[in-house]
Parts: sequence; C-alpha cells; structure tokens
Amino acid sequence: MTDTSTPKSPWLFLVVLIVAELTSAFEASMIYSALSELHRIYGDPVRVGWLVTAFLLVSAAAAAICGRLGDIYGRRTILLWMLMFSALGSMISYFSTNLDWIIFGRAVQGMSAAILPLCFGLVRECMPKEKIPFAVGVIAGTAVTGGALGYMAGGVIVDYLPWHTMFLFA
Repeated sequence: MTDTSTPKSPWLFLVVLIVAELTSAFEASMIYSALSELHRIYGDPVRVGWLVTAFLLVSAAAAAICGRLGDIYGRRTILLWMLMFSALGSMISYFSTNLDWIIFGRAVQGMSAAILPLCFGLVRECMPKEKIPFAVGVIAGTAVTGGALGYMAGGVIVDYLPWHTMFLFA
C-alpha cells in the first residue's frame, strides 16, 4: 500500500515536507547547546551524554525500519506517526525533571530521524517527475540548514529561557 496520489499543489506539498524535516533537524541539534547547562544541573557528564546517544541510537534504527514500513503501509502514514512520536518525545522531555525521563523522551524523539528518508520517498512518489531533483535538493538543504538553525536556536533558548523550552520549539 503506497501513497501514489499527486498533491494538488506540489509547492505546498514541498513546504509541508520542509516543515516536517525542520522538526527532525531541530530535534537532532538543539540539545547540543544545552549540554553544558545540563551537566551543571545534573552533574554527571556520562548520563547527560546519553541525551545525545539515546537519540542517535534510536535514529539509526528508525531511519531503516520506518523507511521499510513506509514502503509497506504508505510513507504519508508513517511520516505522520513519526511526527507524533516526535511530539510525544518532546512533551516527555519538556515535562520531566528527572534526567532518566528526559533521556527516554530524547530516545522517543529519535524516531524523527525517519522523517528525512520518508520525505525523499514522498518527493519521488508524489512530485511531478521534472521537479523531483529540485525538491530532493531542497529537502536535503533543509536538513543541513535546519541543523545549523536548531543549534543556534538552542543557544538562544538556553541563554534567555528555561532550557526545557527547547523541547517546545522542536
């Protein structure tokens, strides 16, 4: 079961995919700006490091597994599930004060790494053939640029707002 319907507006469709990928990119990079603050609060650099490690471990598995699930059940459906997991992980991390629960929330957020390959698949599946190279380039550029913007936004958040706020922005 695949999603082969052509969107009414390919450009609006591309914008939706850009926003979805920005979610993933922000979640991957914002935490780096808060690591020193989290080390100061929790005092354990190894456990604080698991905020990155848990996210990356789940990310590696999610990208491969969810890409295949997208082939079977439809990329749009799986993309929506990944966005829901992303929001769930953000809420767990936002409302938690215990480092173990924040790590768990980050692991759930790691599911968002499947967004990029799903977006590539949706572009190839749903965009007009002549627009696919441009759309793939835009999505790839969004991943890179979003990572940089997320890192900078994380720094601003940690400097001027409570650090938990970064999970709301992701």
